[in-house]
Amino acid sequence: MPIRSLRIMSATLLTAFMVSLTAAVPTILPYQGFLADNAGVPITGNRDMHFALYGQSSGGIAVWTETHTGVAVTSGFFQIELGTTTPLEDSLFDAPLFLGIRIDGEAEMSPRMRIGSVPFARISGGLLACGSGQTNCNGICADLQTDVENCGSCGLSCGVGETCVLGSCGTCTPQTFYRDDDIDGWGRCNDSIQSCTPMGAYTTTQCGDCNDADDGVNPGATEICNDAIDNNCNGLIDCSDFGCPGGGGGGNLVFCASAGSCIDIDNDIQHCSACDLACPGDSQCADVTCQGGSCALDGSPYQGSPCSDQNACTSGDTCSSGFCIGSPITCDDGNSCTVDSCSPASGCSFTPVADGTPCAGGVCNAGQCTP
Repeated sequence: MPIRSLRIMSATLLTAFMVSLTAAVPTILPYQGFLADNAGVPITGNRDMHFALYGQSSGGIAVWTETHTGVAVTSGFFQIELGTTTPLEDSLFDAPLFLGIRIDGEAEMSPRMRIGSVPFARISGGLLACGSGQTNCNGICADLQTDVENCGSCGLSCGVGETCVLGSCGTCTPQTFYRDDDIDGWGRCNDSIQSCTPMGAYTTTQCGDCNDADDGVNPGATEICNDAIDNNCNGLIDCSDFGCPGGGGGGNLVFCASAGSCIDIDNDIQHCSACDLACPGDSQCADVTCQGGSCALDGSPYQGSPCSDQNACTSGDTCSSGFCIGSPITCDDGNSCTVDSCSPASGCSFTPVADGTPCAGGVCNAGQCTP
């Protein structure tokens, strides 16, 4: 981008503090500025900057100049100290001055910034020390970013009905705009500007975004219950969030897709230690439990109780140690011409042996012993 498209949106001259009322007027003038392109987008990078002081608002010959190379600009903001290479003599400030700025060798920006006739007020032989972000304007500490009587520079007053926003006069009500890099409508609470309109990446008036590089993560998002991300920026992840079905409670909660909810896999018999891992057991003779992610049977309440093991080859079924156990029955019809057997599904059966098979007193015929 050509440097000629850059423009200073606002600037502040900061008063240097004196530690002694008898010390000389300081020769270092701290300076803060905000640099943006013609679209209002804040600049980031290193820039060479040339500063000059004039006795008039336009034209004329500079009475002081200084160049700063490689000035770091972050999100539009930069800060330097004027006078570090070319001293600022006290006599310079006996009359009004105007500051001109050139960026990377381009033409000087217009208009020049007016500096008060006495940027360091002399009070009782010393200097008035102003707080951070304020400038000594003839004995009054003013915030040049917001003071309508000293907007952008000492003594520059805004008109009737105007406000001072970012060191410029205007007829608006300033708002707080937060930086929103992922353009999801939520900005970072610790990165904002006061402005009448959105400016560059500072586009939203609501903040709280915990990941400004992901437009799916913000306070207005719905919590996804199995992605290990705090989607709605409330400090809770997945099943620890009450926004997930079954979430927010105690235990070892895991989102099980088959159940469509968060499950405590330490205590759920259908999802014991993992989703869909059910505990086996005979419900006639025991209570099936999942404890600490391990399946167990508690048969104590049913010990000795009648039950049915669904086996036709047993009888007298009773509960024992959690399982239904019966005693085997005997299938014997006392006939040597049949083979006796038992099927769990149907019980005893007696199958005739082959005809002619010898038996006591004769041979077998159709399952009977005949002479």
